[in-house]
Amino acid sequence: MKPTLTEKPSYIPITRREVILQGDLVYEDTSYIVRVYDGYKTDGGSLPRLSWTFLGITPFSPSCVFAFFLHDFLYQSQLLTRRTSDGLLYTVLSIPPRCNFVQRWLIWSHVRLYGWIPWRNKTPRTITEGRKFGEVIRKRHLHRSAIK
Repeated sequence: MKPTLTEKPSYIPITRREVILQGDLVYEDTSYIVRVYDGYKTDGGSLPRLSWTFLGITPFSPSCVFAFFLHDFLYQSQLLTRRTSDGLLYTVLSIPPRCNFVQRWLIWSHVRLYGWIPWRNKTPRTITEGRKFGEVIRKRHLHRSAIK
């Protein structure tokens, strides 16, 4: 199965550095179904603000916003490993409207270099709060007939 965003909701900015999801965001590939619930807020916190200037793109650009909603949810909830979460970021950045290859690689490499900071700053309380805003289903745990 080709990785897809099966549901692309709208989003609205609430400040210069924060956007809120309007509807559920659903990502699906051969291994996972990741759903980020309506009302989730992101500030693009897994990518340092200094990187925004260097890359010439922000997490709120139309070509990246869905990838950062998904990635920030995965970092906040820690339902998957950091490496897997970063890999899914790269994959979602490849789904139209996509970033070009150079932007995808630079975003991914900056997140790999600096993402350990927000990852380690999560507390049990913030992780529990994050898990209220979505879910991850591992397909290998589903019965074959339950998979579409």
